[in-house]
Amino acid sequence: MRCRSSTPGAPAPASTSTRPPTLPFSRCTPDLKPRLAALLHSAAAAPVRRIPLAAVLAVAAREASQLAIIGRVAPLAWHALSQATRIWIRVFSEERGMVASGRVARGEVRSLLGAVIARDGPEAFFALLAELADAAIIDSRVLMAHQGRWPGPADRFASDTFDCAAIADPWLRAFTAAAASAPLPVALGGHGLVSGGLYTLAEILERGRGEAR
Repeated sequence: MRCRSSTPGAPAPASTSTRPPTLPFSRCTPDLKPRLAALLHSAAAAPVRRIPLAAVLAVAAREASQLAIIGRVAPLAWHALSQATRIWIRVFSEERGMVASGRVARGEVRSLLGAVIARDGPEAFFALLAELADAAIIDSRVLMAHQGRWPGPADRFASDTFDCAAIADPWLRAFTAAAASAPLPVALGGHGLVSGGLYTLAEILERGRGEAR
């Protein structure tokens, strides 16, 4: 996958920038409510459809594959996904509560993986990650905060949807481009992706396994 080309600094579409945190994975659910299904297939939701969720889902559904989950991972959500799969899950859980505790505002966020990226660069980080996992789900806000950056909502949404040219922050643009060209499928997002998103992914997988019986 490659980053989408668009007008530099272009704002994210207003109709999708406030999407629920589980909406990207929800579009893989076969029994969506008609109105939500229509929204997800509309032109307004085109940015969400750029996220390589089908590839991530395929890895999670394949027995003995390896999935990396990175960021403020909710323990119960990780457990639910583990119960719904027969895969190896590598969890790198860091900085839960970083916003509520004020660590982001005070510039106190520290991430081991963020330090690897700062030392080796995002391309090398994703190359290493591809040696350990077949796909990755990443709460990128922890990595941003480790760099002392907290871009605005438009930049964060553009990163989540791999719209590199619309990202004003240079560090985030380079990180997103590296994720887009990584040798494994990568889903980027915020805390919701590694909490409610994991529950949604587990539900999709459980339903798929039930239908296959």
